[in-house]
Amino acid sequence: MLVIDVILAANFHNHLSMWTCQLCHQQFIRDNQYHSCRDKQIIDFFKNKPKEVLELFDHLVITFQQLGDVNYHATKSMIAFSVKTRIAYITRVGKNFIDVSFMFNRPFNDNLCFYRIGQVPGTEQYNHYFRMMYTDDINDEVKHFMQLAIDENEKQYHER
Repeated sequence: MLVIDVILAANFHNHLSMWTCQLCHQQFIRDNQYHSCRDKQIIDFFKNKPKEVLELFDHLVITFQQLGDVNYHATKSMIAFSVKTRIAYITRVGKNFIDVSFMFNRPFNDNLCFYRIGQVPGTEQYNHYFRMMYTDDINDEVKHFMQLAIDENEKQYHER
């Protein structure tokens, strides 16, 4: 067993037990998980942006929540989406778009929705970058990958 597995096992109660931060009410797998508690609010990412960009965000959130029990919260520099752990981030909010990064343990090169796929150095994680400019950009292919991110995250923590 790897050292990291021992550490994770020691902090992991069961697949249903989550630690909740008393200040920001975010839930985490690990007790006392370090996070950027209350550093930023969601609305901070949309200051001085057109209302259409906020509508894109609303559509993304609604779509994620239709697919599963997905939460979202602000971090210092991004907006994170999570099930048991984080599955995607809004990495950039532009004047007419939102960039979303989905995290998978393998690359999905055969697609039309990701404009870039990159492996995180030293890990088995591949970030898949999607740019949303219109609500219609969340088509069946994107929904498939959103569902896959949810399902893989749930499967990962049900197996422990």
